[in-house]
Parts: sequence; structure tokens; C-alpha cells
Amino acid sequence: MHKSKLLVEINHSTLKIFSNVKQILYFKTVHYECELRYKFIKKKGYYMKNLLAIAAVLSSVVLSAPTLAQSHTKNHIWKSEYLSTLELGLHALKAEKYEKALEKLTASAKMGNKEGQYYLAQMYFQGWGTPVNYEEGWLWLNVAMEQKTAEWNRSYRQIKNALPEDYINALEPYVEEYISLYGAQAQDLRCETRAAIGSNIKEVICEKRYY
Repeated sequence: MHKSKLLVEINHSTLKIFSNVKQILYFKTVHYECELRYKFIKKKGYYMKNLLAIAAVLSSVVLSAPTLAQSHTKNHIWKSEYLSTLELGLHALKAEKYEKALEKLTASAKMGNKEGQYYLAQMYFQGWGTPVNYEEGWLWLNVAMEQKTAEWNRSYRQIKNALPEDYINALEPYVEEYISLYGAQAQDLRCETRAAIGSNIKEVICEKRYY
């Protein structure tokens, strides 16, 4: 065979071989890249799955944290409910929505809240949202007066002086009954003597215990 022809054939063969090798290398490269991508995606999916699981756990912890951390009373009433019942009652009273005020302040008073008891007594004395009822007003006022402030003391003296003495004496057993049900000891309140803000006058303040 002629040398030039042989060289051409060799060159063609070489090109073909190189072409085949290049193609094999290309497919191997593509296959390797695809395999890498698959592994990466799979690994990414695994991490994403784990991250989603972790996020779900953290989310449930965050959402449940306020409930777990929230304080409650001895009777298992949430602190937020105890405080908001009074606030809703006072807001309704100020807005002259007496039916709602009577409902909320009665609930607050029965939970032992001294402000709830005091303002409920005023509703009975004034006839706000209910017929005037001095008996009920006097009972709730006496329970409230386990807490003593200057303002409440003045109000108490004025009402006491306006009621007949025999009437007050006749109600004494009922006062004791109300205190046994809704007083500081029964409703787990802590009463402490402290100076009024900006004054040397001593007051007795009763606050609910939380757990």
C-alpha cells in the first residue's frame, strides 16, 4: 500500500478512535455530571426534608411556648383570662353597656378580683344594669374591702353611715358567707400592706397568686 494512502487510513482510524474516545469521555462526563446532580439533588432533598422537619418542630415549640409559659391561678384559670375579664367589665361599665358590665364584673368578682368586687358593688348600689340592691351591694363591698385604699375607705364609710345599723347587723352572717366563698383566702390572693404611690398612707393591696 502506498505510504500516503496508509497514512490517510491511519489518520482516519486515529480520528475515528479519538472520536470514539471523545464520545466515550463525553458520555462518561455527562453521566458523571448527571450522577453528581442526582446525588446533589437527592442530598439536597434529604437536607430539605430534614430542614422542613426541624422547622416544623421549632414552629410547634414556638406556637406552644406561650401556652406552656403562661401562668394560671390555683383554680386553673389562665392569668390572661383572669385579667381580661375585669378589663372587659370595666370597659363596658365606662361605655355604659351595663348588661355586659354586670356579666363580666360578676365573673371577675367570683374569681376573687377585688376591683371586680368593688365595682360590682357600685353597680348594685347605683342600679346600673340591675335594680338597686343594697343587700347585694353591701355583701360585695365587704368582700372587696379586704383590699383597703384611701378612696375605697371613704366610699365604704359613706355607705355604712347611710345604712341602718340593724340592717348591717342582719347582713353580717351573709357577709361572712360571701367572704368564705369569694374572699382572699378562698380565692388564693396575697394581701400586703404597702405605701400608696407618692404618699406615706398605708394601703392593703390584694393580688392573685399565679403558678
